[in-house]
Amino acid sequence: MSTNTQGKEDIFRELGPLALGSWMRRVSEELFCQVEEVYEAHNIGLKPSLFPCFIAVSQSGPLSITEIAKQIGVSHPAVHKMARELLSEKLLLEKRDPMDERKRMLMLSKKGERLLTSIGPVWTELRRAVENALPRAADNFIEQFEKFEENIRERTMLERVERAKNSIGQNVELAPESVEIITYAPKLARDFYTLNAEWIESYFELEDRDKELLQNPEEYVIRGGGEIFFAIAQDEDGDEKALGTVAMIPGCDESGLTFELTKMAVEPTAQGLGIGKRLMESAIEFARGKGARKIWLESNSVLKSAVGMYEKFGFQHLPLRKGSSYSRADVHMEMKL
Repeated sequence: MSTNTQGKEDIFRELGPLALGSWMRRVSEELFCQVEEVYEAHNIGLKPSLFPCFIAVSQSGPLSITEIAKQIGVSHPAVHKMARELLSEKLLLEKRDPMDERKRMLMLSKKGERLLTSIGPVWTELRRAVENALPRAADNFIEQFEKFEENIRERTMLERVERAKNSIGQNVELAPESVEIITYAPKLARDFYTLNAEWIESYFELEDRDKELLQNPEEYVIRGGGEIFFAIAQDEDGDEKALGTVAMIPGCDESGLTFELTKMAVEPTAQGLGIGKRLMESAIEFARGKGARKIWLESNSVLKSAVGMYEKFGFQHLPLRKGSSYSRADVHMEMKL
């Protein structure tokens, strides 16, 4: 039972993050259907939708409805519905808590124990099948998904939308030409850290190399002949606000002087104003002015918008460098000048 929607008509792909919840539901429903096919092929008498409740009780039971809800992170009514079905299928038993007779505890029945024994090998193969279905470049997909879940629980969509409404980046009076590109000054060191740390931690984790550069920009970028560019605009009070940044770190190889383009970041609420494009133009112009032969960068394939922008500027994909400073790097690109 497959619902192939790939192609231009796939509105979720076109809408991207805006449709993420609906997109995830579609993928979830497809996955549930495919798992159900596996269960049927192996004569497993368990609905995939009941898996969370069943696995929680099998691993930690006896458990109350409240305890199950806490373990699997879903609502009390949803767990109650799953438990009712499992009890009706005689896969669970219900008994009173000897410490509190008002409390009912759920545990596996004999039938549930037999099912657990028979389903174990199937779960092992399902785990491998899911891992095999994940893109080769998505080794940290599960970690990213965990981080995404943490992020939306720590700050809801409503909070994020309200924050965006109050941000300079969403001010309709802010025209792209009112954004100025300037070079590094010590007062901007904190902005360099904040702009980058926020987006990196949204997708990955700060690595040692990140911390070195972000905490010591003058030592690792400026003093060696590099530069850091910032996109600056004024807020309603007339104060300057950094909306984006990018760093250029000099190096050399057999071709001569090179620059690494790194730490490109644009405030989420300021995206769509062409800030990334203007930062790139400034960075490339700087490298040409220094007589560099090429610019190179490392990125990650999940950052599709960024990689797409690099491609538009003429960067070419090349094999990964040996000894990269970033474990997340799975994209290496270069542009000859």
